[in-house]
Amino acid sequence: NNNMLKQLRNKKIMKRILWTIAILIIPAFVFWGADSVSSKQKGADRAGTIFGRKVSLEEYSAAWQAVKIQSLMIYGAKFEEVYESLNLDKQAWDRLILLSEAKKRKVRVSDQEVVAIIQQFPFLQSKGQFDKRAYGMLLEQVFKTTARQFEEDIRGSLIIEKLRDMVIKDVKLTDEELKDAYRKENEKSRIAYILISPN
Repeated sequence: NNNMLKQLRNKKIMKRILWTIAILIIPAFVFWGADSVSSKQKGADRAGTIFGRKVSLEEYSAAWQAVKIQSLMIYGAKFEEVYESLNLDKQAWDRLILLSEAKKRKVRVSDQEVVAIIQQFPFLQSKGQFDKRAYGMLLEQVFKTTARQFEEDIRGSLIIEKLRDMVIKDVKLTDEELKDAYRKENEKSRIAYILISPN
């Protein structure tokens, strides 16, 4: 009898919790849906522009997903903790800009390069060998993407890395220049600090 009463109380409590959640969440979805419909009616078919070229919502979304997966790979279990500070929106735009520049410079990455880098990821190794089963599970359960999309995301990241190497390869900085730049910045910071009135 006592157990039945506990179960009934728990059911009542659960019902209240579910109704509270529904009351809080449903209006948000209604407003979001209304907003997305109105923006479709206005013809908002793009996320923005890069160098005068329209960026579709689909292209932006793919870039955002790519930087999210990249962050998951970097931070692992701590991803939720650092999520707010990552600014994935900015990272997605940065990725699109860099890929656009790489395309202009005809930077390419072969299929073999993509396969080689994926097979080297430590979290996909089992007894020193690439684990196909772990790869499939990771894509499906953690990254929630297809192998094709993930491989294209990796290709994009490798292209950006090649672009960066191409741009900085001729940049040389001596220890003296570095110290001098540090001193100048430090002086600027001190001056800025001194000029702030205590009032």
